[in-house]
Amino acid sequence: MKQLLAVTLSLCVLAVLQLSPRSAHGQTPGQPAFEYDIDRPGSDYLNFELSTADPAICSAQCAADAPCRAWTYVKPGVQGTLARCWLKNAVPPQVPGATFAVSGLKGGAAPAGPPGNFAGRWNLVGHGEVTLTQDGDRVSGTYTNEGGGTLSGTVVGSVLRGQSLHHDGRPPCEALIQLAPDGMSFKWRAECVGWAGTFDGTRSN
Repeated sequence: MKQLLAVTLSLCVLAVLQLSPRSAHGQTPGQPAFEYDIDRPGSDYLNFELSTADPAICSAQCAADAPCRAWTYVKPGVQGTLARCWLKNAVPPQVPGATFAVSGLKGGAAPAGPPGNFAGRWNLVGHGEVTLTQDGDRVSGTYTNEGGGTLSGTVVGSVLRGQSLHHDGRPPCEALIQLAPDGMSFKWRAECVGWAGTFDGTRSN
């Protein structure tokens, strides 16, 4: 009788586990496979600061970027005051025990929420003005820095990713713009041929 009871209880437990599978971090299938306290060093092709300390933004950016295969989010205060996202064009091996990091693979992106509002006029601090229009997750506009140019891209959550094209005919630059939580400022990371830099923007209207 005791043996039968033990077998019955075991089968019940197994059924519950099969109906409600969980990962080591309490995630159900279909949710982001975040690898907490895991670093995946190497294979980096892009990194940028996040004004919002949320690994889901890094995951969503990887999902939206064709070359990305994996990502690592580094917590604020480790590689600077702000959090930092590293996008990778391969899948480096895991390095456990990295309490400063959260990693993941492409395909497990968390919903990034509705597109942030980039529309309006912006003061690019020390570098002129930016005027943007937005239709859903698509953004286009112009800037006045160094003779001016155009900008176009797609918004995922609070991140605008696209290209800027200068009027003087130089090669286009990759643009990654992180909107602040209050929607009143942004950080623009430009990756150009032979040059890279970061600009601060504040909303003018």
